[in-house]
Amino acid sequence: MMMARLGSLLGFVLLAACAAVRPADVPTVASAVLVADAARTWPGAGAVLAGFDTRGEGALRHGDRVLYGIELARGDAFERRLLLVEVVRDGFPMQRLGSVWFKAPAAAPGTFVAPERRIRGVELALTMFDEHGRELQRSRGGQVPDWVLEAGFVDDIRAVRAGDAATDAIASVRLLWVVQMLQDDAILNGLLRQVASVPLDPRLLFRRELRLAPGFARGREVATVDGMAALGSPFELPFDMFLNDSLFVRLSATVVPPRGATGVAAGIIGLLAQQATDPGRRLTLQLLACARGPQSEWQRHGMLVLCGTVDEGAALAFAPDGGRMVMPGRIGAVELRDLRSPDPTVATELTGGSHPVADLAFIDSDTVLVARGPALEMFVVRDAVPGRPLAPVATFPLPRRPVALLAVGNGQAFVGCVGGEVQRWSFATGPEAPVREVVRPPLVLSATFGGAPTAPVALDPGRAFLAAAEDAEGVEVRWFAETACYRRCTDGSWRKTAIPAAPVSAPPVRVSKNGERVERSDGLHVFAGQTLQITWPAGKGLHAVGIPMGDHDDPAATAHGFDPTGRFYAHVGPGLRLLCDVERVRASVTNGAAAR
Repeated sequence: MMMARLGSLLGFVLLAACAAVRPADVPTVASAVLVADAARTWPGAGAVLAGFDTRGEGALRHGDRVLYGIELARGDAFERRLLLVEVVRDGFPMQRLGSVWFKAPAAAPGTFVAPERRIRGVELALTMFDEHGRELQRSRGGQVPDWVLEAGFVDDIRAVRAGDAATDAIASVRLLWVVQMLQDDAILNGLLRQVASVPLDPRLLFRRELRLAPGFARGREVATVDGMAALGSPFELPFDMFLNDSLFVRLSATVVPPRGATGVAAGIIGLLAQQATDPGRRLTLQLLACARGPQSEWQRHGMLVLCGTVDEGAALAFAPDGGRMVMPGRIGAVELRDLRSPDPTVATELTGGSHPVADLAFIDSDTVLVARGPALEMFVVRDAVPGRPLAPVATFPLPRRPVALLAVGNGQAFVGCVGGEVQRWSFATGPEAPVREVVRPPLVLSATFGGAPTAPVALDPGRAFLAAAEDAEGVEVRWFAETACYRRCTDGSWRKTAIPAAPVSAPPVRVSKNGERVERSDGLHVFAGQTLQITWPAGKGLHAVGIPMGDHDDPAATAHGFDPTGRFYAHVGPGLRLLCDVERVRASVTNGAAAR
């Protein structure tokens, strides 16, 4: 009888242990309570790192550091630690570029496929201290995609709350990546284990599966903490961790838009983690300080490397006086950089249409044309301020989408459109009403698709079909089998002629839009492909530099070349933007090779 009773009791205990914990049975956790007077809670923090430094570019740089205060609670017992996280990005030539793309279930039937994104690796070095600043432990993590950290989650919360299912899918993957980083690092994993003890459950002998359930739709803006206003407006992001089918840990992060060093942890300035079945076990994390690395990548190596999605466009233009340059940024913005600045890392965003950039051109040193979507936009950049957005002074809709621009000076440019149409635009009287002339009429074909009525079809010639122009009176066109020169006659009409025996000469310093070799007047030349090959002529002390470009292998989808002075070289390809001070890059590579 006693054995039977013991057996029944044991069965009841195992049955209770096997019951899954449902989210509805566990109270939600509020955002971490950030204390303004952190020095009293963590007295050694000031000796490790102090202040909130968010200067410079938005991207992470080598030497960026953040300091977190950590509090571990087990009922009424508390244990406090300090955690210093530092960015290690010191490889040169560049580490190999990678790419990532997402194929995730959409809210509606079917599949959402996000544009492929180029990424670079970031390594993090962690040091744990006690609350008085005495070092306890060090670790060095593996490579983390920079985009996972630098993108943050504030924009995702806003987008998902507005009903954007695609953003919800992508942001959830990035959050999972951050949690995976916690599990992979020895220090962070140890902290997580202290708050999340695995329950006694016979099923765990056969299956242990952790699952993340983000709550972007439940994210909300919260009050700014005293002394942390410089970090931006904070938002609360709740999320849960499940062990198999049972709620395991409830979490809530306080996040801000990442800016510089705060991108080390994706803009997380506070975190509260609480075990679902034992609320007395919890971990609280708070950002106490952040500091920028002493030099940007440009200051260290004379090189700026930026990544994005492959659909942002591949275009490039230098001002005639060599003082500025433009290249695509995120969709909806073009990046203007001042080459006269000691560090052009921080750009002015030229904001406009929500379409990829097709082409760019300076019609003079202060005026930029942007072919984007169904319109041509004009920007006056004379008084542009790095870090501040700039809107167009004029927008010119076109019946056929512009795909190519070729500036020829004196406020004039050739504009190429879908269908192979070429126009000459003259802004001699200002931006209000440019004079437009049709140089080459469009070629519009007719086709029938699937039994539908015949419809017009205009082909996209690509931005390289405007090959060259010696002046505003003639332009070379190269498209399919056509290689011709269109010249303006005395009566104002434009006529097609053969390319003369001496073709329109292109200057030795120019921008190529089809992956050709570009050359400087002293013989230095560059070819873009899977490896960016920069070759100096013999006798210059270095023959060639190869910069790995990852899996990009379509030279026709690039724009690259030198500025008019020959000092700067830029390359823009799908999802990649690169700017070099050529001689500084050469010196940096030479010194790096000598050190090895």
